[in-house]
Amino acid sequence: EANDELLGFAEDGGAGLIFVKKKGTKAKSSAAQDLAEFVKKKGGTMVGSQITQFYQEFSHHKGAISSKGVREFVEANDELLGFAEDGGAGLIFVKKKGTKAKSSAAQDLAEFVKKKGGTMVGSQITQFYQEFSHHKGAISSKGVREFVEANDELL
Repeated sequence: EANDELLGFAEDGGAGLIFVKKKGTKAKSSAAQDLAEFVKKKGGTMVGSQITQFYQEFSHHKGAISSKGVREFVEANDELLGFAEDGGAGLIFVKKKGTKAKSSAAQDLAEFVKKKGGTMVGSQITQFYQEFSHHKGAISSKGVREFVEANDELL
């Protein structure tokens, strides 16, 4: 199952290797945990534009979230949080434990790498895009390495 695995990235002197690793190798983001607790206190849902209220209490997390943007940060931490379109800034919500995350670029990439035997050269990302072209923006906006490293806890 994709939720039992993590993605990792290793240098290989070329484009790098993307690999699947088992859970438990890295702690969850404290910013994501604090945001999840904050949203829970607001009833489990928060409009994305209300992130400034979170920053008032947790100013030390502003860089971690604002560097990616709220939606991308939430999607990168979808083991705890979810993001839903609402025609505006979007809604952030807390996921119930045991709820499977929506299909995401990271989950689809993990499954794709798993089917390739657990490793894939970074330059082979074009093969992934052939099957999952709708994820190209999410990955290419950061670059493969940064995307994989930002999503190493989701899968």
